[in-house]
Amino acid sequence: MRKPATCPMCRSKVPVPRSAEPGDTVTCPDCDEVFTPKSLRKGHYDPKDEDTFAVGATAADPEKAQKSRKAKALMAQGRSEYANRYKSAQGVTFGGPEVFLLIIAAVFALALPLGYVVAKRFPTKGEGALIVFAYCGMIFGMGFRMIRARWRIGG
Repeated sequence: MRKPATCPMCRSKVPVPRSAEPGDTVTCPDCDEVFTPKSLRKGHYDPKDEDTFAVGATAADPEKAQKSRKAKALMAQGRSEYANRYKSAQGVTFGGPEVFLLIIAAVFALALPLGYVVAKRFPTKGEGALIVFAYCGMIFGMGFRMIRARWRIGG
């Protein structure tokens, strides 16, 4: 048995036989209404009646490889033109080693007078050597960071 259908007149459940085909009618046992359930209604078309064709593989496009090569070449040319335009628009006057040397000079310009004043206030040689060692360590650390940053960027 299939899923029972609902009678449109009395709303009772009507059993639908398993052998029922699309388009068959069913009779309600309570009110004797003859109707076609939704599950047996015919569709707009029957796929069995349609003509079909055997479809093989799609035809290979002989120009596809040539079209692909041309498209890749055009994309590469566009990327290179964009990169050249971007590089010419940057207008950097200095960078890299010049900036590094300027920063080192600024740190020395500030560190030497400050270190001298601090060393004068603490007259022991050990403390003065410790201050000089700390300043040199800071300068070395800053230089190492800048070099590592340039390696990451690829410069």
